[in-house]
Amino acid sequence: PFEPPKSMLTGFSRVLRLLRDFDWINEPLIINFNHELTKDQVFQMQAQFKTERSSLPALCIMPSVAFHESTKPSVPVMKRVIQLAKEALNHLETNNSESIKFLFRPSLTSYDVIIMLDPLQCPRAYQAIDHVSTEVTYTTRTKGSDVNNQQNKLLSVVDYDPAQLFVTELRAAYNEQAEFFHDEFGGLMVCVLWKPSKTTSNGHPNIDYVQIIDQWKSLGTGIIKEIRTFPERWC
Repeated sequence: PFEPPKSMLTGFSRVLRLLRDFDWINEPLIINFNHELTKDQVFQMQAQFKTERSSLPALCIMPSVAFHESTKPSVPVMKRVIQLAKEALNHLETNNSESIKFLFRPSLTSYDVIIMLDPLQCPRAYQAIDHVSTEVTYTTRTKGSDVNNQQNKLLSVVDYDPAQLFVTELRAAYNEQAEFFHDEFGGLMVCVLWKPSKTTSNGHPNIDYVQIIDQWKSLGTGIIKEIRTFPERWC
């Protein structure tokens, strides 16, 4: 086992190595804090994993399965995470760059639809990796024209997060049609991948994508700033 990491970068690199090298398909990740689990308990977990593998999430952590049914990563998502971990680790091992921010800027070239959100409806926009303090967002906007008047500032509402509520509704209502990706820590977009669907007799998808997107526009009224579509990727 490793010694406790002495820097943030060391700890981060170890997590990347775990994601890259662990056999997630054939083995459960057994967390044995302070060696509290006996050898028999570990053996039973391994046996349970092999017996119930088809019903367990792609990323399986024991003694408790750490992901709820609605939030567990799917197999395609898990494969993507492993690939990203591999590329990130390759960069860290071959470069001496002090900044690792770019590792958290996702490529948008693979998504079928990108829903741009209104920053004024994103109370956690200030947590974004590239947030600029001068940007007008939910947490910086003010009433009236006098920005220096502290009495005119709007008060934040506890647990009020329109963007996150919108994403939750999308996942609940359209889980069978698409995968939705959103960075809850300041993300200003929702990236969408269509799930494979049955095709009609002429080879076209048996889903009206345009109609679904129109429904999203209605659902996200006041929250959506713009929807960018890439029909050439929908095949």
